[in-house]
Amino acid sequence: MWAKITSYEGFIVDKETGAGIYEFGPTLFPGNRIEEQLPQGIEQAGEPRSYVMNLTLIPKEGPAIKPAQPYEFKAIPPPPPGLLVKVAQALQNPAILISIFVIVLCTIGLVIYLNRPAKKEALLSPLPRPPIDHTMISGPSADAPQPKAPQPPPRRPSPSRRVCALKFWKPPARRRKRKK
Repeated sequence: MWAKITSYEGFIVDKETGAGIYEFGPTLFPGNRIEEQLPQGIEQAGEPRSYVMNLTLIPKEGPAIKPAQPYEFKAIPPPPPGLLVKVAQALQNPAILISIFVIVLCTIGLVIYLNRPAKKEALLSPLPRPPIDHTMISGPSADAPQPKAPQPPPRRPSPSRRVCALKFWKPPARRRKRKK
């Protein structure tokens, strides 16, 4: 009759070197299958290697059960994560997100700053200044003629007089052209 298994324990050894890679202590047996996470030593190995796993099953009652022969397996490390997975993992770090944000803002500011002089060149150029070497600056002199005070405009006759004057006005006689 089979004994009911309640927990298990064991260790993994590198077959070539005999070095211990991973040890799992007494763990509750979940059902009919044992699943353990891949140890980091195997994950970080760059090439496939052979390992030996010694497993001990612990029943509810009675002595521990050891297999007659240890389980040998060849572990192939998983392929390295792709570019998108690495980027997604990197974006989980807030320092990297802040750095990217600062770089984008600085780039936008630089583009705006570099485009400003182009707008200034499109404006009209200022008028040329007179030559300073030949310009004389002085105040008013006593010899200079003084400006005259403005005089009122001459008085015109009222419109009613003009109308009367036009009544008696005769156009000048026409001159005849001379024939040659």
